[in-house]
Amino acid sequence: MTNTPLDLLPIDLPMEYDPSVGDVDYFYKNVTKHLIVDMVKLMTNGITVDFDKVKELEEVVVNVLATVATKLASNAIIEDFNSSAYPKKLAALKEEFEAKERTLDFYIKEYKDTMVHRTYAVNVYLKSIDSEHCCKGSWSVKELKGLNIILNDKFITRVINKDLTKDEKEAGMLELAKAKLDIYKKSLDEKLEKKVVHPIVFDSTNKEHIRLYNIFNIH
Repeated sequence: MTNTPLDLLPIDLPMEYDPSVGDVDYFYKNVTKHLIVDMVKLMTNGITVDFDKVKELEEVVVNVLATVATKLASNAIIEDFNSSAYPKKLAALKEEFEAKERTLDFYIKEYKDTMVHRTYAVNVYLKSIDSEHCCKGSWSVKELKGLNIILNDKFITRVINKDLTKDEKEAGMLELAKAKLDIYKKSLDEKLEKKVVHPIVFDSTNKEHIRLYNIFNIH
């Protein structure tokens, strides 16, 4: 057995020499066993870190990056992009998304006695009689029958009997169309926010930025 793992050096490449052949405990006896004390110390005490030095280095890095960002922002090539190309790209992106906008008419459909359509018709009515607290995410016929035991309401009766007037159906479908349009607009805004073109800002971790600046010799 060696005194320290360093005594094993130099040693042949593993592909050429396998010392465990004939001695399966070779690695433990000659390497691992010597490191046990140090490994236990590391596990119990950890590695000492000078946090004052880390903070000092962090401040240096932050200042350097701020200086780099300032110099790059005043570079002629980047200034030209941010003053001309950037507005054009932003306008083109907005035009692309404006073409995807929809109107309320797109979502207005004919009333059918489905749970969704029924629910919107009932909730619109409940709001109109100051009973918004009774509104629900969905209304089954069974639930409406239970509600009507309390309200004894002619509208609810017509809903149960599938006998709503044209105006009552249209009121519910209009509310549903507004909800769908609102969801679509929010989705479109989120997509636009993800794709929106921002003025160039140097990112020291972005390989594409670094490559671009090297190509144009921007320093």
